[in-house]
Formats: sequence, C-alpha cells, structure tokens
Amino acid sequence: MTARLMEAFQKRKEKGDRPLFIPFLMAGDPSEKETLIYMKELAQEGADVIELGIPYSDPLADGPVIQMAAAKALAAGMKMEKVFDLIRTAREESVALPIVLLTYINPVLQYGVERFFTHLASAGGDGVILPDLPYEESEQVLNVSRNLGIPLIPLVAPTSKERLAKILSEREGFIYAVSSLGVTGARDHFSENLLPPFSRRFDPTPTFRSASGLA
Repeated sequence: MTARLMEAFQKRKEKGDRPLFIPFLMAGDPSEKETLIYMKELAQEGADVIELGIPYSDPLADGPVIQMAAAKALAAGMKMEKVFDLIRTAREESVALPIVLLTYINPVLQYGVERFFTHLASAGGDGVILPDLPYEESEQVLNVSRNLGIPLIPLVAPTSKERLAKILSEREGFIYAVSSLGVTGARDHFSENLLPPFSRRFDPTPTFRSASGLA
C-alpha cells in the first residue's frame, strides 16, 4: 500500500471510523483541463481518495452514465499516456490525495502490464481497480503490482469464506465490496441483500480495509 493510501485510512480511524469519501471522475470528461480542476476542487472540499476512470470503449461493468462519460472522453482524445500526465500534473499542483485508477484489463494488456504499473507509479498513482479481471487469472498482474508497490484492488461479491480468505491474503490496499447487482448507475441506497453477508464475512479480519461503491 502506498503511504498516501495508508494515511487516508489512518485518518479515518482517528476520526472514529467514519466512512471515506471516494468520488469517481472519468479522466477527460469533458476535457483533460476540467478533470484537473475537478480533482483540485475535490481535494480542497474534503475528498479522501479520488477514483479516476480511464475511458474504455467497452466498459462491461458500467451503466449508461459512465459509458457516456467514457465515450465523451475518448472523443476528446483522452488516452492512457494522458491519464498519467493528468496524475503527474495534479501532483505538481499540490493534489496530495491518493489517486486510484479504474480501468479494464484489455487496455492494460495492450499497453503492457509492467509498463502500465511503472508509468502509474512514476506519475504518482496509488492503486488500480480492474473489475473484469477474475481472481483466478490475476497472478501476473498481481505480481507486477506488488513489485512496483501499486496495489491491485479487487472487487468482491458475497462469496465463499474460503475464496474470500484467499483474496484477502494476497491483496494490499483495500478491497472494493460490490454493493449492488448489475452495472453501475444512479442509486440512492446499497443492496440490503449484499452488504450483510459482507459484514459477517469481514468479522474475522476487522483490520482489513474495505470500501463499497454507490454509482
């Protein structure tokens, strides 16, 4: 885990275990310049971590809102290298919050796994979420992420205790607990059927950091 992520969760603990605020932005929507402005404003207004999406033409886990944002960003010319430049510029302009990227495995494979994590580490990133990378197929990416100190953050749904234990034993950073069924989209609540099983399964490992998404 990077020092920035560690500090964010430590501050949460010092403030009575309040939930972290982790807003999502699509890099390049509506433009690279405006994304940077949003990142700076979020840092000033109390966000704890920024989740920054890399636009992709086939975002399987996302609903129409994020699909549209990705399409707009791609049309505006946002590419992988520009995302790294955006993070680097944010760091130069005093955005000190952890920045976690969300993308899909295909763009990472096309870019090169080691190259991707090397450039992200150099730019000042703090983690990666790959929603379509199954645990059983994550070994190569996980090894590279460990070597470069950038945690690969898994999405997990209520599953067997044995499988969850394997995921927890091999990951750093935090885990992303799936909070609703289906693709991302506007909601006003978490799924009552998903969160209770998570809380029961996390009881044996209370020190492990977790986050749930509501998008």
